Amino acid sequence: MPGAGQAPGAGTVPGPANGGVVPAPPDPLAEEHYVPPPPPPLPRLSPVTKGAWVALFGGPGYLLTATMAGWTIPGWLGFAAVAAFIAGFIVLVLHVGADHDRDSDSDDGAVV
Repeated sequence: MPGAGQAPGAGTVPGPANGGVVPAPPDPLAEEHYVPPPPPPLPRLSPVTKGAWVALFGGPGYLLTATMAGWTIPGWLGFAAVAAFIAGFIVLVLHVGADHDRDSDSDDGAVV
């Protein structure tokens, strides 16, 4: 009878050798245990990039919150929220190309 936490058929199997008990063959799936390496750390963001993310989500977030709460939004503040969203988007798009060039090495792939 298998012990607690042991699968049926694991452990020993009755047989003629060694007093009627023969060790069971090891489970091949139990030996194949892959442990992935730890993930690389997240990249550090510059203050400009952090500000762009805040502007990208903060402008529409303010407009949504103010609308749902029933607050009166002055025209200049609505304009500033929309401008912050657009400016944040533009800054992030412009920084995508700069980050790619800085991190790339001289290897452009296979040479044929």
